[in-house]
Amino acid sequence: MRHTPVDRSHTIAVARSVQDQLDAPTPTVLAAALLHDIGKTEASLGTAGRVIATLLDMALGDKIQRLEGRRGFLGELGRYSTYPEKGAELLRGVNSEPMVVAWAALHHERPDRWTIDPQLGAVLRDAD
Repeated sequence: MRHTPVDRSHTIAVARSVQDQLDAPTPTVLAAALLHDIGKTEASLGTAGRVIATLLDMALGDKIQRLEGRRGFLGELGRYSTYPEKGAELLRGVNSEPMVVAWAALHHERPDRWTIDPQLGAVLRDAD
């Protein structure tokens, strides 16, 4: 598992932004902000690899996920492309609040697919 200084800075910035946007965010909302990208730790990609994975995901959609079972760099690209689902699995495995799990899984989805309060989702999305 790999959690980089950039990842830590990003999650703290997201939580601070949520805190600035909401008068009194609940601990659950702050946990969602801090943990939304936790699935990235399942793929051992540096910044360049993450950029490649993101661009391939945008170009190929779900097809990149088929690489997940491969070895090496291609497998890492596939694993990274599924990091929202992987993060939700990790959070579910430690009995996180349902809202925290849902946001990790859905934070890149369209708002009409969210299962959390849309106004809260908008704050979290804007912070991200």
